[in-house]
Amino acid sequence: MKTRNIFKVIGFVCTSIIMANMTITPLTIGDGIVTNFSNPGYKPVADPCPYVENGEELSDNFLYKEWCEETFDNGDYIYETYKDIAFNIKYTPELSKTDFWQTPIETAKLKRGDCEDVVFLFFSQLPSNQKNAEIVWGWVINKRSAVRKAHVWYQLVDNKGQQYVVEGFSKDWNGIIPMKIVEGIESRRPILTMTHSAVSRLASSLPDNSQIAQSLVDLSTATTFSNHDSGNQPFQQDIDTPFLPNTTKDTSNILNKLHELFSRYERQKEDTNMENAYKSSMKKLYPERNLIRRR
Repeated sequence: MKTRNIFKVIGFVCTSIIMANMTITPLTIGDGIVTNFSNPGYKPVADPCPYVENGEELSDNFLYKEWCEETFDNGDYIYETYKDIAFNIKYTPELSKTDFWQTPIETAKLKRGDCEDVVFLFFSQLPSNQKNAEIVWGWVINKRSAVRKAHVWYQLVDNKGQQYVVEGFSKDWNGIIPMKIVEGIESRRPILTMTHSAVSRLASSLPDNSQIAQSLVDLSTATTFSNHDSGNQPFQQDIDTPFLPNTTKDTSNILNKLHELFSRYERQKEDTNMENAYKSSMKKLYPERNLIRRR
C-alpha cells in the first residue's frame, strides 16, 4: 500500500465525517480582539491523527499538502508556509493606537505578530513571480452583528478560478478558505489590493524615497485602489505625507508604511547575509573550534 493511501485511511479513521468537505470552526483574525465575530474555517481533506504529541515536532499533513499542490500554483510553497505560520506563529494583538509592521525576519524570530505581520511572512516565503495571489488591506464586517474591524489578508486564486482567503492563526489545517464560505459570514471591503508580483517589485527596490515613489507610480497598473467610507476609523494613522497625490489618505498611509517596512527588511537581509558569511569564514579558518563544540 502506498504511503499516500495509508494517510488517507488514517485520516478517515481519526476524523469525524466532514459534510461537503467543509467545516466552520473558530478562527482568530484581525488587528484586535473583537467580540461577536464568527469566523470561518475550511477543511478540504480529512485530518491525520494526531498532529502533535507531547510537544514533538508537527507531523506533515500529506493529504493537505497534496490538496495545496493540486489546487494552487506553487502549492508546495503554500503548504510549507501555511504550516509554519499556522502552528508556529502566535497571534499577538498590538496595544491600542499602535500599528507597527514587523518584517518577515522579525516575525519569524519573535514567533508572534498580528494579521499584517503574518501576511508579509507568507508573502516572503513564496516565489517573487507567484501568480494568482494578492495582498489586501480593508475592512471585515460581520453580517450578523455589523461589527467591523481593520484587517490585512492574503488572497489566492486556484487553478479553476476560485478565490480563497488565507488566515494564518488557526492552529489547524483550516485556514485557506474559499471566498464563498467567507462571504456567508462576513463582508470584506478592500481599501487597497496589490498583486504578489507588484509587492515583490516594491520589496526589491532600493530604500530610497525617490525610487520607491517612482516604483509605486509604475505599479499602479497592477494595483487596485478602492474607496470605502471608514467613518471615524482611519485604517492607518501614523504617516501623513503621501507619495501619491491622487489616492485616499488610507491608501497613502499603507504605501508609506510599505516603504518603511521593505527598507528595514532589506537592511536586515544584508545584515543576516553578512553574519552568515562571517560564520562560514570562521568555520573554514578555525575548523578545530567546530570539533571542540561537537564534543
